[in-house]
Amino acid sequence: FTCLAPLQILTFVGGYKILTLFWEVHIFTLIMWLILALLHTLDIHSGYDWPWALSNMVPFSNESRYHALHHSQNMGNFGGLTIVLDTLFDTDSDFKEFIAKQNRLRSYELQ
Repeated sequence: FTCLAPLQILTFVGGYKILTLFWEVHIFTLIMWLILALLHTLDIHSGYDWPWALSNMVPFSNESRYHALHHSQNMGNFGGLTIVLDTLFDTDSDFKEFIAKQNRLRSYELQ
């Protein structure tokens, strides 16, 4: 948890507690939510883009290089689980430029 901001810790650890205040949630659901949240966190911070990664199975999810750019520049790509808000507020423009530049370099290398 050392790389997380206090608000992120409250959301990650306390998120399920907030859910239980408003709804009756089965303990199995809570455990599954915690396991999936932890696996997703490990996935996007791993630096690898595995084919079986959760980020490849969840629609609108971000991948590890998307999140790595957030850590390298400490700006943009804020979405933890989804990229919807990043796209909506255009906080992922640096990532789009980065990918476009990589694609141009790859196409140049293939020539």
